[in-house]
Amino acid sequence: MKKKILINLVSDLFLRNYILNNSFEKIENEYECFYIASNDSIFLKDKLINKKNFLGFYSHNSKAQKKFRNLYLRNYFEQRNKTRAILNNLRLILKPKLKYESENIFGSILNFIPRILSNFKRRSYLYLTNLFIIKYFLKRIETEYTINGQINSFIENLKPDLIISPIQGNHIGHYETIIAAKQKNITSITLIDNWDNLSSKPMLKPTSDYFFVWGEQSLEHANIFHKIDKSKIKIIGTPRFNHYFETREQNLKSHFDFKYILYLESWGVGNFSLRKGDEDALQRIDKIIENNKEFFKKVKIVFRPYPWRKSKDTIDFSKFKNIIIDPQLIDNYKKRKFDTSIQPDLNYYPSLIKNAEMIIAGPTSMVIESVIFRKQTLLLAQSYNQFLSHGSFFKNSEHFDDIERIGLISTCLNIDDLEKKLFNCYENINNKDLIERCDKERNYFLYNDNYSYKERLIHKISEVI
Repeated sequence: MKKKILINLVSDLFLRNYILNNSFEKIENEYECFYIASNDSIFLKDKLINKKNFLGFYSHNSKAQKKFRNLYLRNYFEQRNKTRAILNNLRLILKPKLKYESENIFGSILNFIPRILSNFKRRSYLYLTNLFIIKYFLKRIETEYTINGQINSFIENLKPDLIISPIQGNHIGHYETIIAAKQKNITSITLIDNWDNLSSKPMLKPTSDYFFVWGEQSLEHANIFHKIDKSKIKIIGTPRFNHYFETREQNLKSHFDFKYILYLESWGVGNFSLRKGDEDALQRIDKIIENNKEFFKKVKIVFRPYPWRKSKDTIDFSKFKNIIIDPQLIDNYKKRKFDTSIQPDLNYYPSLIKNAEMIIAGPTSMVIESVIFRKQTLLLAQSYNQFLSHGSFFKNSEHFDDIERIGLISTCLNIDDLEKKLFNCYENINNKDLIERCDKERNYFLYNDNYSYKERLIHKISEVI
């Protein structure tokens, strides 16, 4: 009889990265794979309900979700000194947001006192629960954590040999599934789906038995920051970029009839936007292009918005002469519609990146996507006298440490150096030495080899099941 694997999905991103692109195809052929999903955070339900061996959705009421949020926040506070990124993220979480983009002045005034009090309550809660005696009793309570009845029922009825759960950040459904696996002595695997998860997020206990990660850097972060034994960490890459590796050698038709530099928007952190940094950089780049037409040979800038950011503020592009918004996302951008139910066609990305002359991006994982296609990339890491900037996020993010070990990536730490950096990058877009070294240098951050993700996945699973 085939062994049974239960796969837990808590985001539309995982639905796209693992189901819609057939990342589990090999293990589905080798094992009996079953699926469950969070009803609260999966919106593209129609893509899942007809999936073979889909057992159903589970839900958490508001009380359970609040309890989990408090648990996660306490762990942020307790683990704040593990990394620069965790501490910086905690500061962002605790910084009061006194005005929202769509809010008028009267709304801000009306909500000023309640927001201050709410922030004071949150901070007081964290300091009080960090007192030794209170922390002791909370730990006792957490050991008796009550798992969602639907999750428990799915697992008890199926009795799987292995549980797999992809994750970014954390999620109550992921956490409870791992607890249930521990309680029932079932081997569990966490698929780390994003680059910074192991350096910027606290680790909730109990943890899964194994972690499948992006590359050597992620393995080091898991081991150093969270004390996970290296034997429990498997380097596998990520399926979200599998299509890039499959198509990067192909002759892909451009979406545009002109040469362009692709500018990838910085996503910000939570409700705190990096728009001002992007807008300043775009204004400068527009002038640089305008004043150096002969050097740049009529090249344009194509600005690609980050599709899933929480901040709703946007930039007025009508004032630029050489910059346009990526047509694929222009309607969503103008409507300020940003959520994970928007899943841009993955077939669009490869051509967009491959046919760009070079890439400009803030501190996002898009710089890794750029060098998959061996593109000269200018990473904006300039600082401003403000709480959050490209520079502050860059310097407080361990996953960007040593990023320039990839020779195709140059960082701009001072906005006044932008013109010089841009000229230097553009002159090196066809540097053969940098291009030939790129794959080996990138593998430290994001591993890839001659096998597909689905082949690496089944090989690694066979080692633990």
